Amino acid sequence: MSDNAEKVLVIPDGTVDIAAEAYKGCTDYTSVIVPKGVKTIGDRAFEGCTGITKVELPESLLTIGKSVFKGCTSLTDINLPGYLERIGDTAFEGCTAMTQIELPDMLEFIGARLFDKCDNLNNVTINRDNPFYRMEKGILYSHDFRELVQCMGDRKRESIGLTMYTQKIKRFAFEGCTGLKKVEIPRSVRDIGDRAFAGCTSLEEAIIPGAVLNLGRDIFRGCTALKKLDVPEKFEDMLGYLEDPFYPFSGYSIRDMMDY
Repeated sequence: MSDNAEKVLVIPDGTVDIAAEAYKGCTDYTSVIVPKGVKTIGDRAFEGCTGITKVELPESLLTIGKSVFKGCTSLTDINLPGYLERIGDTAFEGCTAMTQIELPDMLEFIGARLFDKCDNLNNVTINRDNPFYRMEKGILYSHDFRELVQCMGDRKRESIGLTMYTQKIKRFAFEGCTGLKKVEIPRSVRDIGDRAFAGCTSLEEAIIPGAVLNLGRDIFRGCTALKKLDVPEKFEDMLGYLEDPFYPFSGYSIRDMMDY
């Protein structure tokens, strides 16, 4: 590690793994250089490094752990290497200065809430050669469209269009999309994960088709504007558990919102 006039943090040559929380909360540096040979950056390694604006990553890097750059509020410049395979949950949460980023072509695992609270991030792209994921209208899907992974970029959009091939909406997929007003889920969907639409504070109407087989926890938690909820009859037994936080409709008087 070295500290020069430009406040550059240089990880020592020969490093293979950067330990979890290695530099967590270090606010002295404005940029980070990770040398060739590093394969893994451990969980929360640079969390809360609020002064960092630029990070240089090597082509050898394979894994970015959970919350690695969480709360790096000044970070604007980072290029993810082409052979990167995994990015953990909330890796870039709260990087409020970030406006754009490209996900690489070998990326095979993307954690939940990857860009949560990145309020100025409006341009997220993924390399077209990636065999695992694809982007469609700002929404990240598995390559075959069967799984909707998460909303990327503009989280203030008022509407979303889902493909008719989607069978699963993963956990936290649209959490915090504060501009979303209406959700109509296609009949192809069978599974909706935990908190899939939680915190969508402008959401007024949601339609869940009868083909859905599984509902996760707290799907509409914090959707304070919700006025109409159309759900299949088979889920009506949940009406008796409205105060239970482990049920997807907890906290709402669904009986007043449902269409019978």
